Amino acid sequence: MRVNELEPQNRERLRRELTLVAKGWWGRAWRMKVLLAGYATKVRKTGVRTDADAEGMTLAWHRLHEAIYYLNLIKQALIGL
Repeated sequence: MRVNELEPQNRERLRRELTLVAKGWWGRAWRMKVLLAGYATKVRKTGVRTDADAEGMTLAWHRLHEAIYYLNLIKQALIGL
């Protein structure tokens, strides 16, 4: 079934659900941004970057970009409604 074939109440329900999902991904993106900032501050203050720091930063970076990817998909879906 296509979006334009949905009844108006179902279209509004889909919009609300997509908005809730987007809020979850936005929260994840925000947490990863804060985590990356914490790593950067620690490395800047101590002048030492351990392997664990590098691994954590890489993981946070990938999760941030994953969240951005899904937020863009949701945005396109909402525009289509």
